[in-house]
Amino acid sequence: MLISQLGLDWELTSQFASRASAGYLFVPRGQLRAPIITGALIYHLNMIGPYQSSSESPTFDIFNQGWRIHLFNQTYFHPQRAAWPERSAINMIALQIDQLISSRFFFSYQAASAYQGAHAGGYATGMIGPGIQSKPFLHEHLQTYANLLIGAGGGGNLALAGGAVIEPVIGLYYYINQFFGIHASLGHMKALRDQLTTPIINIGLNIRFGTLMGTNIA
Repeated sequence: MLISQLGLDWELTSQFASRASAGYLFVPRGQLRAPIITGALIYHLNMIGPYQSSSESPTFDIFNQGWRIHLFNQTYFHPQRAAWPERSAINMIALQIDQLISSRFFFSYQAASAYQGAHAGGYATGMIGPGIQSKPFLHEHLQTYANLLIGAGGGGNLALAGGAVIEPVIGLYYYINQFFGIHASLGHMKALRDQLTTPIINIGLNIRFGTLMGTNIA
């Protein structure tokens, strides 16, 4: 599969930009041919690194940005299919990145893809959304959280219609140390325009770390 694109970025703030692009997608050995149009909201990380210059150095407002990465298994218990009454479970491998905005609030970016389940081949989702978390307790080993994700899914012949999905989640972290932990959560996956509605369970690993970031204030 090959994609050629031409686009334009528009800076909104020092950290956000919008992007519009158009292009063409084709498969060299297949029949797929299609023009594509893309719109995107871009967030600049502005990570701090070594700076060497003979001129005056810029002035930055420097802060530590916390992140949390999850790698986990996601199970749909009885998802509805579009073309037949099959309701067997689907298992997915998922990657989620949490941007820790404050000690209580975070924002999540998640991608997941099915690896097991009847007629589930090719099913995948991409979701984003806000979350809240408690203060760590029990010697800072445990922490509760809630997440509301919204995005799109497709493939696997699931009853998704236009593909828009929403997933509220509640869960629990157990931190082995300040960097590594495990988590478990319960949620509900629902298509906004079709019949898919199923409870889900997530179990996996998570890693916490921080990066130095800066905003140019000069």
